[in-house]
Amino acid sequence: MALAAETSMFRQYFAQSKRYAWAGYAALLIAIALVGATSTWIKHASDPFELWPLLADELTSVLVILVLTPAIVLATVCLRPVYLNWLRVFFGHLAGFVAFSVLHVTGMIQLRRAIYPLFGAHYFGDGSLWLTTIYEGRKDALAYIAIVISVNVLMRLSTSELTATKEDIDTCKPIRIAYRNGAVQYWISADEIFWVEAAGNYVELVLESRRVLQRRSLRALEITLSEARFVRIHRSRIVNYNRIRSVVSKSNGDFTLVLTNNEVIAGSRRFRNLLLKFANGDLEARWQKNGLSSE
Repeated sequence: MALAAETSMFRQYFAQSKRYAWAGYAALLIAIALVGATSTWIKHASDPFELWPLLADELTSVLVILVLTPAIVLATVCLRPVYLNWLRVFFGHLAGFVAFSVLHVTGMIQLRRAIYPLFGAHYFGDGSLWLTTIYEGRKDALAYIAIVISVNVLMRLSTSELTATKEDIDTCKPIRIAYRNGAVQYWISADEIFWVEAAGNYVELVLESRRVLQRRSLRALEITLSEARFVRIHRSRIVNYNRIRSVVSKSNGDFTLVLTNNEVIAGSRRFRNLLLKFANGDLEARWQKNGLSSE
């Protein structure tokens, strides 16, 4: 279930990306490779130094980075403090960096061994594999960090993060959640759910007159319910936006929601902006339009 959730999140993020952005990213990497190769060539212009080995070395490096970038984006989307504690995020990215660096060094060496013979030469490397790994690892660390920061900034600026757009909301199909009680299978309409809270390896679905415990992650259920106007308000809590009656702000930035069944649930200031984005950036105007109150 977790793998399916992360794959769905990965596809959702890339669906919001523009092709020209990826083309620009590829062009930037190629430009960096060309500048690096020609700079070294110009620096050694007085020596009998050929340009093609420099181009081959730089271009094979950026090509492997380009191929590995989607995996780093996927790791960044999944390894977020919104869902995991900082310790898991750190070690997750540490493992991701090590895998990225090993694959980068291995990939570019194999490509160079395949390309050099086309020019009548052989690739012998730059010495010890360990030294090459350490040398490239320093640059890989900077590249990995830059990609992770860029992805987080882009998601931060996104006007729709794990939520449906206004057009999606207007045309979305009814969503039902299946759960089993003994040998009987039941279905719950998303509209029946007021809010959901994580409970260890389970989630608790709060309905009008009962609560249902289901074994799945809150992250997976959040993705499933995003098109049904569910929004995250706390690290362990998502709420049906249609069930919100009013919002009460606190001086520290946290807030509480009063639902249509008169339940009061707490929200974290970390997710305040996400709630505001869900309300099209003008929550007060929406409250006034629907006769609601924020007091």
